[in-house]
Amino acid sequence: MKKTITKLIILISIILILFSNNVFALENLNNYDPSPTLNSTDSFITKAEPILGFIQNVGMIVALIALAIIGLKYMMTSPEGKADYKKEMIPYIVGCFMLGGVSLILGIIAELSF
Repeated sequence: MKKTITKLIILISIILILFSNNVFALENLNNYDPSPTLNSTDSFITKAEPILGFIQNVGMIVALIALAIIGLKYMMTSPEGKADYKKEMIPYIVGCFMLGGVSLILGIIAELSF
């Protein structure tokens, strides 16, 4: 019963996270300037955004392809070999999550700081 409730709570929380909206509201509309002034860092930001986006996309693609290959190899091995393959697979999975996570964290930091 506890497992069913835990699974239900996790499922509901995932659904709520996926369908939540971001609201970017302004606190004071009287001082809002729709044409921001450019300073010296804006040129760097505009040049770095496409590069960061490319790095993020490549990192995610490489991580997903590596995880798919690892999963296929695991499914194709015999039951005796699966136990050995699980031990060898852990560093690869950690590396894939780090690769995908680092590119995601870089994007979040870039959005927050600029």
